[in-house]
Amino acid sequence: MNKNNLLIFAITSLFFTAALMVTVLVVNNYQSTLSTNQDIINNQLVLSFINENTKRYDSIAILSTAESSVLTLNDNEGYTSYLYTENGYLYEAYLKAATPFDSDYGNQVIASHPIDFAIENDLLIVTDRMTSNFILIDLGGKV
Repeated sequence: MNKNNLLIFAITSLFFTAALMVTVLVVNNYQSTLSTNQDIINNQLVLSFINENTKRYDSIAILSTAESSVLTLNDNEGYTSYLYTENGYLYEAYLKAATPFDSDYGNQVIASHPIDFAIENDLLIVTDRMTSNFILIDLGGKV
């Protein structure tokens, strides 16, 4: 192999190595962006689900457990819906009003960060414990 061929081989190898590194960086950045966007979409879906559920029920309260707070939504037909997060998911348990809360009865709704509920001045405050983002929902006298 003469010097010209060796030089061409070295430049070509360098070019392909640089192209491979740029490709790997772009793919990692794209995956990170997708993951972040999916997280944002899930958080928005969780907050929308909670917001829509508060509109459907007649009275709202907070039940505190050792692990988290539970949003208690009561209707006039004798049923209670409990919303809570556990193991990375938002759960909903729909039970007769006389049935005590038990997280074993809940159904997985959507992936979610742990969230806390609080009621203050007729506003429901939903706080994401991981990001500290929150939303205020006007309860319109349902407390």
